[in-house]
Amino acid sequence: MESTNNNDYSIVADIFIWCNDISAMRDFYSKILGMKEFSFSTDGLYDYLGYEINNGPKLFFLSHNKNLEKTSEWSKQPAFVQGTLERTSWTVRIP
Repeated sequence: MESTNNNDYSIVADIFIWCNDISAMRDFYSKILGMKEFSFSTDGLYDYLGYEINNGPKLFFLSHNKNLEKTSEWSKQPAFVQGTLERTSWTVRIP
């Protein structure tokens, strides 16, 4: 397949994750993990919270009035054999 991109590579620019409780996500990622947020809003069509990842992609959590399915299990990852779900997951490196 021929690339229509003028760069030598493509990059992931934004990652969007829907959640039920934007305040709980903010408490965990900002307060507990210490990630630096660059945007937060609870007064629009939906609530959102954004983080820039090492001058690379932006990670956004989004929430609105719809309750999403909750799980108490963890996602599978190559180095995490306790995971049981085939779902999107990521790791966070804490310096």
